[in-house]
Amino acid sequence: MKYIWIWLMAGMLLSSCSKTTQDESSSKDTEPSVTVVKSSSLTNEQGRFSPDGDFVYNYQLASFKSNLVKSQGECDADSFMDFFRSFDWGSQIEEANKLRRASPSLGLRHNPSDYELGITGVGNHKDDFGFWLYYGSFGDMKSIEVMDEASVEKYIRRFFDKDFIALSEEFHKQK
Repeated sequence: MKYIWIWLMAGMLLSSCSKTTQDESSSKDTEPSVTVVKSSSLTNEQGRFSPDGDFVYNYQLASFKSNLVKSQGECDADSFMDFFRSFDWGSQIEEANKLRRASPSLGLRHNPSDYELGITGVGNHKDDFGFWLYYGSFGDMKSIEVMDEASVEKYIRRFFDKDFIALSEEFHKQK
């Protein structure tokens, strides 16, 4: 049975995804190329996260099609936190508002438990933004709004600490 998991992230639909080849991407895509990654390394539908490693992550830039993400593979708390801190949220939010294609997002998955933490930047411009956080497992994702990066970092640390039950309770009580 094929599972399709759809997250509503900042008004865009991100689907669980399959590999996109260079030929598929270039023959059907007239959008500007992304200089950060090669289009053949983007995944859609079923390949959002690498199956290898305990903690794995991906990201989506504002210039990507809404169903494409770049899988980054395995990470630990420090390397993911460095990636989160270095991600240019402000510029990506401005580009997302201009292009209206995709919202800048990071996805983090703990493969053994199937829990995921999604982080999406939303806002009006580079100096006025916050985050939508998504947490859960297939078929049971909940979201909350977080206004600053320091608060997001606390959720990231808790995710890496495998505080899954408390995170589930916290996200489920937010309605």
